[in-house]
Amino acid sequence: GELLGKIEAPPGVEGPWWTVQFPQELLTSGHAPALTEPQQQQLLLLAGKYLLPNEEPRYSVLIERLVAHAAENAAALKPLLASRQPSQLFQAAAEGIIVGVLVWIAWTYSKIAGVAGAVFLMSYGVLRIATEFSRLPDAQFVNGRPMGLSRGQWLSVVMILAGIGVLAYVLKAKPTPPSVRGQNAGGAESAEG
Repeated sequence: GELLGKIEAPPGVEGPWWTVQFPQELLTSGHAPALTEPQQQQLLLLAGKYLLPNEEPRYSVLIERLVAHAAENAAALKPLLASRQPSQLFQAAAEGIIVGVLVWIAWTYSKIAGVAGAVFLMSYGVLRIATEFSRLPDAQFVNGRPMGLSRGQWLSVVMILAGIGVLAYVLKAKPTPPSVRGQNAGGAESAEG
């Protein structure tokens, strides 16, 4: 699943206004951060609303039902959830909007084929490294951040190096005349332009 943002405030503590909460965190085994005993009792009482008549109470099933109805229980769930950094929003802004603008600028103003691709690789890599610091590390690794970087950040280092390599290659290669937008290879104006 998607990695959640770093915790800014544990359950029961009001987080900063800009944080987000995810009811799905209740579905994870070994819920972290752990709820206190009173919080656990409050969660069980809240989930108990979803016990069907003549049904054997099973904790995981009740929690799944509670999470499925999280919108109608938002106020009651709020003190039972951690407040987290909105890492998905950070990533959408950085890896979508900012990278898109940088690539558009490179494509618009560069006369050399390949520069926009190199800018994409380098800017995406740099911004991915930056936004990964707002996320929890990969849980499947014993050391979630070898040498201080997550798996996504290490892959981004490779992207940056590839972007540098592409940029060096296209700047060093014998330049070919760029095609003029709106004209085909023969120089005549296309029907589209």
